[in-house]
Amino acid sequence: MSKLKLSLASPAYDRNSALLSGEVQPEGIELTYLTIAPQEAHSRMLKNQEFDVSDMSLSFYMIAKLTGKAPFTAIPVFPMRKFFHTDLVVNRESGIKKPSDMKGKKIGVPEYAMTLALWLRGIFLHEFGISPSEMEWFIERTPGNRVSDSIGFSPPSNISFHQIPAESDLMTMLESGEIDAAFPQFKFWKTFRDRSKMGDIRESGKVVRLFPNQKEESIRYFKKTGFFPINHTVVVRNEILQKHPWVAVNLFEAYQMSKEKSYQEMEARMREPTNYIWLDDLRREVREIFGEDPYPYGIRKNEQIIDAVTNYSYEQGLSPRKATPEDLFFPTTLGL
Repeated sequence: MSKLKLSLASPAYDRNSALLSGEVQPEGIELTYLTIAPQEAHSRMLKNQEFDVSDMSLSFYMIAKLTGKAPFTAIPVFPMRKFFHTDLVVNRESGIKKPSDMKGKKIGVPEYAMTLALWLRGIFLHEFGISPSEMEWFIERTPGNRVSDSIGFSPPSNISFHQIPAESDLMTMLESGEIDAAFPQFKFWKTFRDRSKMGDIRESGKVVRLFPNQKEESIRYFKKTGFFPINHTVVVRNEILQKHPWVAVNLFEAYQMSKEKSYQEMEARMREPTNYIWLDDLRREVREIFGEDPYPYGIRKNEQIIDAVTNYSYEQGLSPRKATPEDLFFPTTLGL
C-alpha cells in the first residue's frame, strides 16, 4: 500500500532534525519537509492553506479557530518555546529600570496578535501588575505584510495602537527615544515583513535589556509558574484529517520520536570534546530545572500552560471566548 504524501512547512528546529533529514518518517506517510520561516509558513497557511501540515503561531491559530477561519486543526505538538519577556530591550533614557516601570510606556512589537506579544502582555499583567491598556503599542509590520491580515484581526478598542511609519523601524525608533521598549524579530527568521535592524544590542550604547540576566529571570519565572511559554503548534488541513483521521496520532508520534532523537544527540555530545566548553554543565543544569523533557508534547503534560495561554488570549480581547482543548486539538489526540 502506497504511503500518503504530505507537505510540511516549518523552520528547521533541532527537535525536528530527524524529520527534516528523513531519519524519522510518520507511519504510513511520506513527508516532504519545506524549511520556511515561521511568519511565512503561518501567513501562507492561514491565507491559502498551501501546505498539508504546518508550523503555526498558537495565538493566530486560537483566533482563527474560534472565529471559523481555520480550515485546519492542531495536534498537541509545541516545537517552539521561549521566555519572550526576557528578550525585551529598552532605551537607557526611558526611565525603565525594572518591569513595573513599563506602566505608561511605549512598546514596539512586530505584530500585536502574535504569540510572543500575547505572552509579553500576559506576563506583564499576571507577574508585574501592568495591563495591556496601560502601555502604548507600536506595530512594525505594515498593513498587507501582517500575518494577522489573513484572519482580519484588529486590536481591541481599549488599546492605544500605533503604526510605525514605513520609513522607520522598531530599533531606529527605540534608539531615538520615540518608543521606550521593543521586541524586534529574531535575526535568523527575518523576512521582508520585518524591517528592524538586527545588530547586537551591545553595539548601541542607547539600548539595554530590561532583564540584564535573562537566564536568571527565565529560571525565576519557570520555578514560580511552571510555564516554559509555548509559541507554536502544528496544524493539519481538515480535509486530510477527515479522510485519514489516523494521520493526527501518527504525526504526533513522529514529532515525539524526532524530539527524543535530538535529546539523544545532545547527550552524545556531552561525551565528546566540543567547542562549547561548559556544554555538559549546561545540559545538567537544564535537566535539573526542566526535567528530562524540556519540550513536552501532548495535552496532559501541558494542561496548565494551555489553560493559561487560552485565558490570556480571551482576557486580552484576541479570542472571542476562552478556548478549550476540544476547540483546538483533533479528537484522537485529546488523550495524549
